[in-house]
Amino acid sequence: MEKLRTVVTEPSVDAELEAIYDSIERADEALRGFQAILAKAPQCGAKISEHVWFMGFEGKGIWKTLAVYYTFNDKYVWILRIVEIKRGV
Repeated sequence: MEKLRTVVTEPSVDAELEAIYDSIERADEALRGFQAILAKAPQCGAKISEHVWFMGFEGKGIWKTLAVYYTFNDKYVWILRIVEIKRGV
């Protein structure tokens, strides 16, 4: 059985998600989704520097396209930032 990592979210991430979504519930739901994925398989993202990884999520319908920046070790994943990717801007 695969060991799940503990996911820690930087305090600024909540504010970033609240600015992206007009609903606190939608922001929480998005964050829970990211946490579930990253707890299981953080290495599935792209390593962009020595300690920072990136994972993109293409939004459809009510979901927006987001970029998640994080770092991790054997026990923890730290979500550092979540930003909206606006196309055609």
